[in-house]
Amino acid sequence: MEPEGKGMATVGTQPGWLSAYREKNRQVFEAWPWPYRLSSDERKWKEWLTAFAPAGGATRIAEVRGARVLGFDEALPAYGEQIRQALESEQAPHDAMEARANAAFADCFVVVIEGAPAETVSWTVELGEHAAAKVIVLAVAGASAKVLERVKGGNGLLAETVVLGAGAGVSCARIHLAGGWNGVCQQQILARDAKFRGLNLWVEGENVKGSLCLALNGRGSSAEQLDAMLLAGRQKADVRLLTVHSGEHTQAYSSMKNVLNGHSQANFDGMVRILPGGQKTESLLEAHSLLLSREAKSRNVPGLEIEADDVKAKHSASVRHIEEEPLFYLMSRGLPAGEAQEMIIMGFLESLLHRMPPAFHEPLAVELRRKWGETRAGAGHA
Repeated sequence: MEPEGKGMATVGTQPGWLSAYREKNRQVFEAWPWPYRLSSDERKWKEWLTAFAPAGGATRIAEVRGARVLGFDEALPAYGEQIRQALESEQAPHDAMEARANAAFADCFVVVIEGAPAETVSWTVELGEHAAAKVIVLAVAGASAKVLERVKGGNGLLAETVVLGAGAGVSCARIHLAGGWNGVCQQQILARDAKFRGLNLWVEGENVKGSLCLALNGRGSSAEQLDAMLLAGRQKADVRLLTVHSGEHTQAYSSMKNVLNGHSQANFDGMVRILPGGQKTESLLEAHSLLLSREAKSRNVPGLEIEADDVKAKHSASVRHIEEEPLFYLMSRGLPAGEAQEMIIMGFLESLLHRMPPAFHEPLAVELRRKWGETRAGAGHA
C-alpha cells in the first residue's frame, strides 16, 4: 500500500556540505543587485524575502502514489552523496527569490525514482503559511517515469531540483494551485542521454514568482520546458527561465503561453545560454501571450547567449488580442461568441498540454477548464 502522505521532514542533521550550500545562497541573496528604483511589488518581495523566517514542519507531501518519498534525515544514510552532488551541480540562482529559498528551506523531501513504474507517479506538496521547502527528485540512471505534482497552500517558497541520471527519462506535469504570494524554483539537471519533458500549469496565486532552469550537462541530453498560464482579476506572475547547454549534441525546446484577463499581468524573461562545450546544440525558445482585455498586460523577453560556433538557436515572442477573423469564422458556423472565444483560448493553451504524455491530458485539462469557468463567471481573483 502506498503511503498517504509524508510529514515531519524538518532538516535536523546538517552536514557540512549542506551548511556550505546554504551559506553560498545566503551570500548571493544578500549581495543581490536590486534596482535602485523598485516597483511597489518588487519592494514588497524584497521586504518579505528579507524578513522570511520559516518554521520546520510547515510543509508535507500528501496523496503519494507510486513514489518513494523520504525526509532529509531519513534519506541521508543511503542517498547523502547523491543529494550532495545534486545541490552542488545546480546552476547559480538567477534571481533573489531562488537564492533565499535555497538558503532558508526548513523542510526537505527526497523522492527516489527507480526502474520504470507503469502508472503515473504523483504527489501533492502542501505548503503551510510562510513555509520554505526543498524537494529533490533523484531519477537514477536508466529510470523512466511520468510524474504529476500538485502544489497547494500559499505564501511560501518551494525549491525543487530534479536530477536525471544517464539515460533516464522523466515527464513531469506540475499544477500550481497555491494562493497568495508564493515563489517556485525548479532546476532540472540532465546527464548523458537523459530526457526531460516538463509542464507547469499556472492558474492560482495573487502574486507568483517562478525561477526555472534546464541544465543540459550530458552529451546527447534533451529537454522540453512548457508553461501554460491562465490569469484573471488582478493576478500577477513573473517567470524566468534559463536553459544552459554545456554538453555536446543537446536539444531543448521551451515555450511559454499565457492568457490574461481582467487587470492581470505576466512577465516572462527567457534565456538560452550555450557554453563553449555545447557544440552541435539545437535550442528554440518561444513566448506568446493572448490578452482578453484592454487592462491586461504582458511582457515577453527572450534572449540568446552563444559561446559555441556550431549551433542552431532561435527565439520568438508575441503579444496579441484574439483576432476577429477566427472568431468570426467560428461564430458563422453557429457557435455563440462565448463558446467561440473559449475554443480559441483552449486551443491556444492545450497545444502545450498535448505535447505531454496522454496520461496527463485529463488532470491538466480539468484544472484549466475549471479556471476558465471561474474567469467567465467573474469568480477570478479580484
